[in-house]
Amino acid sequence: MKKFIFTICVLLIIITYLMTANTNIIQNQTKQENLKNYKKNSLNFKSDVIVLLNEGLYKSPLKHFPAGLSFNLIDKYNLFSKKIKYRIGFGSCNYQHNDQGFWEKIIHFNPNLWIFLGDNVYTDKTNKWEELLNKPSIDNMIDQYETLVSSIPFRKLMLNDNIKKIGIWDDHDYLINNSNVLENDNYKIVSKKLFTMFLNINEKHQMMQREGIYTYYDLVISNQHLVRFFMLDVRTFRTDVDILGTEQWEWLEENLSQSSARINILCSGSMVLTKINDYDSWFKNGWAYNRLVTLLENLKIKNIIILSGDIHQGRLISKNNMIEIVSSPLSSPITKYDGDTEYNIGNVVTVHNFGFIDIINDNNQFYLVGGLIDFDGNLHNLIKITI
Repeated sequence: MKKFIFTICVLLIIITYLMTANTNIIQNQTKQENLKNYKKNSLNFKSDVIVLLNEGLYKSPLKHFPAGLSFNLIDKYNLFSKKIKYRIGFGSCNYQHNDQGFWEKIIHFNPNLWIFLGDNVYTDKTNKWEELLNKPSIDNMIDQYETLVSSIPFRKLMLNDNIKKIGIWDDHDYLINNSNVLENDNYKIVSKKLFTMFLNINEKHQMMQREGIYTYYDLVISNQHLVRFFMLDVRTFRTDVDILGTEQWEWLEENLSQSSARINILCSGSMVLTKINDYDSWFKNGWAYNRLVTLLENLKIKNIIILSGDIHQGRLISKNNMIEIVSSPLSSPITKYDGDTEYNIGNVVTVHNFGFIDIINDNNQFYLVGGLIDFDGNLHNLIKITI
């Protein structure tokens, strides 16, 4: 026990030192507290405010936005249109020992928000991709986070105040490949501590008040509740028959039913709507996928977009009134095989990529354009979504 406590202390010292320069970007906490006070005296935000709010800070008299989504695939898109009001970037599967220069290109893309979709760092590997640990190692977890946060291009992203950062984990940064519930609570403590320090999660954040890392954020633009981002934890409570666990399912149902957002975005480390070979997915699990579909049907919610990663290739999928954009990998090896393509509405993208969604305001009418971008600047699977 003494050895474990000592290890935790060393862990905190190392990570705190590495992230000291990053303390100025703690998810805009001061602004959020000011907005919380502002809301006490006003029913609405100012018309020109764009703000990303932590869980529980936004209240709306509406239960949920009843309209569904319509979409069409497009061939061309102007990434520099002046009508773009807000830009979301996202990606997954970054092996920290590979070249991290791609972060410079993501920064140049100028997202307002970056979403880490899991496998953000491989804590179950060493400096050789082929070497996969078969049991947890706290020392290795620390070493691998240290490798990533020491990368200059990555630090440029994290130190950029103009780009908000939120995220989830998947198996490789939770602990071990395809790992589910951990029997040793010490590893859970260390894993969550590393993750929350990595993203500068404040101790007062709702995520810190419960087990796991699930939470949501609300995006308010021009006094409209446009997006609620559900950051799902698909590892901490996962079993052979479930993915979210009882408490997270109850939390998801409650906050979906109370969401007035024009779009509800579910962020999942595992693919949801289909499966590919041996990779984890909700559809492959079966029970969890069916429960999600039933939940949305019962709540009459049809405005769901899913962002996921994990499979080391990109996809665009549509099924059961949902759209899923799969962005993977950022730097890990590419997966070449096709797997299940029945519900694909785009191509299988077998180059390194990241995803984006632009929120566009055209004469006070909002719509979305999303897709994937490879690191040569080519666009893939472009989709226009009317909301």
